[in-house]
Parts: sequence; structure tokens; C-alpha cells
Amino acid sequence: MTPDHSPHAVLDELAGHPHGDDLARVVHTAAFAAADERRTTLEGGLAELVDRAGLSAADAETRFGNVIRALERGTSEGAGSATRVLLATLLARGVALSPPEGPDAEGRVAEALVWLATYTSVDALTALDAALGERAAGLWR
Repeated sequence: MTPDHSPHAVLDELAGHPHGDDLARVVHTAAFAAADERRTTLEGGLAELVDRAGLSAADAETRFGNVIRALERGTSEGAGSATRVLLATLLARGVALSPPEGPDAEGRVAEALVWLATYTSVDALTALDAALGERAAGLWR
């Protein structure tokens, strides 16, 4: 992974993006719904999530790609490394925005993240430490 395509680079971009946290929440919701339903794709219900968040396709533009388009094709073979890092980091940021409280919740979140890393191309495990810092420790137990 090049430094330009690292979770830290994505987090830096999101910090200055007017909709960065909203995009992280959309990715978080889509990914955890997919994990709960054991779907290997994330686009199920995406239009409704984006609409509820009040986002447009233009709002989802980043230098790493368009988040909405990345979610639509995120688990496809054609997803490039920038797309994978973008979605992984947004998912990790979503976890940071709504961190699990206590060992049981941490276990459920960790289980969902491992499932997603195994069955989709969204591996937020690579971005957890960057997004959560010391708060990630409970997810690694």
C-alpha cells in the first residue's frame, strides 16, 4: 500500500470533506447490514441510505473515488486498491463514530468486521488502528 493510498491519507481527506462523517455512517450502515444478512455485496438498500443521509453523488466525491459508486461495485473483482482502501477506512471511521461499548459489543463488531474482510473486499481491519487509535484495543482481544 503506497502512503498516498493509506488509511491515514483517507482519514486526512475525510477530515476536510464536508460530508466525510456522513459518508462513513453510510458505509458503516451498509456494511453492517450486509454482515448481519450474510450478503457479500454492500449495495442492498444503498439508495435509501444515501437518500436518508441527504447525500448526492457529487457529495460522495473524494480524491480516492466516489463513495457511492465504490459501494455499488465495492465487492466486484474490478475494485481497485484505492476503492478498497476508501471503503475500508470509511467503515473503520464509521466504527469510530459509533464505537462499541463493552466486551460483548466489541466482540460483535469484531465478528462482523472479520466476516466482511473474509467475504467482501472491504477489510476495515487494516484501518482500525488509524481510525480508532487506542480505542481499537478492545476489538483486537
